[in-house]
Amino acid sequence: MEDGTIILEPRELTAPFQISVKTLAMMDAKELKTVADDYDALCRGFGRERIAARVQAIREQENAERMQRRTRRRHEIEVR
Repeated sequence: MEDGTIILEPRELTAPFQISVKTLAMMDAKELKTVADDYDALCRGFGRERIAARVQAIREQENAERMQRRTRRRHEIEVR
């Protein structure tokens, strides 16, 4: 478009991303379809490799933060 927006048309996923069983239990089919559509739109807009790399970076950051919290809690318990 002239204003710089990208219009993405919905399409069916050929290789859906993995989602945890816990998340599946909390979501209904409509919510899950929305998440899949959003992911697919991002992949089409920015490229599957770029989105996969960003998702991986976010997961690694969350894991690092989780480990810091665990380490901090262990230290606090040992100090008591």
